[in-house]
Amino acid sequence: MNGDRPNDEPSGQSLCLSCGLCCDGTLFTNVQLVPDDSVLRLRSRGLPIIEMDGKQCFELPCVAHGQGCCSIYADRPTRCREYRCALLRRYEKGRITWADTQECISRVRSIEAKIRTEFTRVAPEQHFTSALAARGLLPSDGALAGDPQLRRAWAPVMMWLSVLLDTAQAQFHGRRTPAGPPEEDIVAGG
Repeated sequence: MNGDRPNDEPSGQSLCLSCGLCCDGTLFTNVQLVPDDSVLRLRSRGLPIIEMDGKQCFELPCVAHGQGCCSIYADRPTRCREYRCALLRRYEKGRITWADTQECISRVRSIEAKIRTEFTRVAPEQHFTSALAARGLLPSDGALAGDPQLRRAWAPVMMWLSVLLDTAQAQFHGRRTPAGPPEEDIVAGG
């Protein structure tokens, strides 16, 4: 399928509403603010702004995202406003069908569910917020290297996280070529 998206297929906005992976912590762990973003306005709208590595940001999953919608859509930060994943861009250019986008989103949601299940099995005392946040809760490389039983227990989580990262890179961030940059430029969400 080449060219523009057929008129009888849902809009790009409908694709975003059916997805939300950029808001729920599946694709990114945080969103950095830019100087034009009003921290006071965003805080008044309920976003908990923090400082990370000397930059202001908010962590994902976003507290303003729920049931497929952004509750602060009109006041959302610049990076949220400008971000367009590779899947959306391919869909808008007619390079992928609606059915294919939904299958891709469903596949990522299935991977995330497997990560959640395995993570909860191995570390039931830990609060699971998102697949990417779970990376920060993995045992250290040293602990894993020194304990085969610990390594076996965490292996399914690490395997599914790897699958998620590869899938996200290929479908949402844009494949990286051997020369470096993604095939399709994106505005990084965090």
